[in-house]
Amino acid sequence: MGDIPMFRSFGNMFRKYAVFRGRTDRAEYWWAILLYMIIFLLLFIPAVTTRDESFMNVLGLFRLGTIVPYYALHTRRLHDIGKSGWWSLLGCNLIGIIVLIVWLSRAGDTDENLFGADPRPVCRY
Repeated sequence: MGDIPMFRSFGNMFRKYAVFRGRTDRAEYWWAILLYMIIFLLLFIPAVTTRDESFMNVLGLFRLGTIVPYYALHTRRLHDIGKSGWWSLLGCNLIGIIVLIVWLSRAGDTDENLFGADPRPVCRY
């Protein structure tokens, strides 16, 4: 399972649990977010449809356990495009969410920026 980019990216999110420095490339960010959303929906749908308290508790524990690595990953992705992690506060409103999605979808800086070197591997042919 470690060879699948989605699982490797999600694992990296937890290996760098509270690392708010450095950069994360676009592919690693979006693969981790995809698996995060799949797990969230697999917990959210039964919690809402059954209104079972145990599902609600598991969902709450999942959110609580992933909030720091999620925002650390989010911050490192913003660093990759040359933005401070504080820009994630834009996600507090609808317009800001749209701006963040556009920014997070952009290719990262190819050169070293204020937050570190390009995280993508260098290909030499």
